[in-house]
Amino acid sequence: MIDQYILQENLVVETAPGKPGFNLEFSFMILGDNHTEQTLAGQNFLCLGFEPGISGLVDWQAGQQILKFDIHITVETFVNAIAHCLELVDPKLRQFLEHSDQIDCFQMGVNTPAMCTIIYQILNCPYEGLTRQLYLEGKVLEVMALRLDQYIQNEPQPRQKSSKSQERDRLHYAKEILIHNLEHPPSLLELSQQVGLNTRKLKEGFRREFDTTVFGYLHSHRMEQARKFIKEGQMTVAEVAYAVGYANRSHFAAAFRKRFGINPSEFFKETQKREI
Repeated sequence: MIDQYILQENLVVETAPGKPGFNLEFSFMILGDNHTEQTLAGQNFLCLGFEPGISGLVDWQAGQQILKFDIHITVETFVNAIAHCLELVDPKLRQFLEHSDQIDCFQMGVNTPAMCTIIYQILNCPYEGLTRQLYLEGKVLEVMALRLDQYIQNEPQPRQKSSKSQERDRLHYAKEILIHNLEHPPSLLELSQQVGLNTRKLKEGFRREFDTTVFGYLHSHRMEQARKFIKEGQMTVAEVAYAVGYANRSHFAAAFRKRFGINPSEFFKETQKREI
């Protein structure tokens, strides 16, 4: 489940009783604060145990950018998914899986850079059809593995995160958005709205964190990707230009030449010669 929005006014949701069940919930707050479950931006929680299906009220405050990523899975489905390697399960986790009708667990954690990277990849999946399905299932399993390792290690995690640390997370989220949208990058205003920072903080933060401007970073990454694609030799120069966001091949050639001191077509020929 992916929540991504800004409320115009406060919202209180009354949840109706659901079907009881034994579930695992992985919840990651990327932007915004989940006041009901006391999970702030940059934090996550892992909930293991009985879901009684009782009703309740969930309070969401207006005016903040919300980006929340959740995974809900029954214990039965999870056990079936790992049936081929049950002997590798950590004793702490095995105890819960074997006695999930008797044990409840709620553990807070901090989103690690590795977790955030996977979630950004899920949010910006470039594939369609069966490839998309397999890619997303693999990424979900990957982020579950990282969070379960955090549970097993039982690492002490702080409940609060400084505003400076939250801003840094948002800057890195903005960087990931640019990386995954080379062909059609958002405008500065659109990017600032997506990550919940005003344009001034976004521009100043990029210079401080990455020692360049927002679109200076985009340009640099485009050129590095272009060089990588050309070296791989799987695309023509025109296809590479389009892949990194240049509709005009001459503009791409000028940018590539300015960056690396050589025309992309000449670089392609040299790369092919070296392989021969």
